[in-house]
This record gives sequence, C-alpha cells and structure tokens, in this order.
Amino acid sequence: MHPIHLYVVLVTLGSLGLATQVAWVDLWSLPADSTLAQLVLMALGLFSERWSVAYSGAERGGSHTVTFIPLFASVLLIGAAAPVFFIGVTGTVAAVFFLKKGPLRATFNVGQYVLASAVAGIVYQSLQGSASAANGLGTGGSPLSLLPFVAFTLVMLSLNH
Repeated sequence: MHPIHLYVVLVTLGSLGLATQVAWVDLWSLPADSTLAQLVLMALGLFSERWSVAYSGAERGGSHTVTFIPLFASVLLIGAAAPVFFIGVTGTVAAVFFLKKGPLRATFNVGQYVLASAVAGIVYQSLQGSASAANGLGTGGSPLSLLPFVAFTLVMLSLNH
C-alpha cells in the first residue's frame, strides 16, 4: 500500500473512531424545531460550499467559504455531535458534487473535517458545553457555553488548518 493511501485510511479510521465519542443521543433526542434548525444550518453550509470563492496562486488553487459560521452555530445550538454530523454531510456533498474531488482527496478531506470536529466536540463536552436549543427553540434553553465554545473553535481551527 502506498504511504499516502495508508495515511488516508488512518485519518478516516481515526475520524470514525473519534466520532463515536461525542454525545449522539443529544442530537437524536432533539425536539422537532431544533432538528429543523440543524437542517437549516446544514442547508446554509451547503449553500456556502456551493458558492465558495475560488482563488489561485497556490499550487492547486483552492476556495474560501463561510461554512464555519453555521458549523459553529450548530455546536452552540445543538451540542457536540451536531458539528460532526454537519461537517460529515456538507463536507461529503461539497467534495463529491460541488468541488468534484477525486475519491482519495475527498475521503481525506472529509476524514480530516470529521476528525477535527469530533476532537473539538469531545473538548466541548469535557468542558460541560451544552446545547442551548436542547429543549426546543425559544424555550430559553441552556446558557451560552462561552469557554467550551472558545475551546471548540480553537481546537477545530488548529486541527483543520
């Protein structure tokens, strides 16, 4: 096996293993309006990915998006599993359908996104970060988890860049 293929396999397996450590029950037990909010955030993420701004100058070029905004909103509103689900779905759709990346590159990119969001979600949970929309939107919910959110953001950005 070529070393790059082994690396992609390890990143993907690591991301799947770490993704099992976030509190998925929080995501699956949401009230209907909070589930709808997650779907709206994912739609915004897909919209952002679809209309990303391309740049050149790097060896292979690239693009900029604002997908991180609904990603970060999802952890505050819905909890630690939400960004893992969000980035897994939006990252896969963007890599395969919008950016038309090859299978190896798409697999690595999505694996890296999921790995970063899973580790950041674990940190968020460890610092008692909570979902402000756990009881539904407009119910007052939990207070804003500022320190866990800052930690989530720093971990997510440091592992993904």
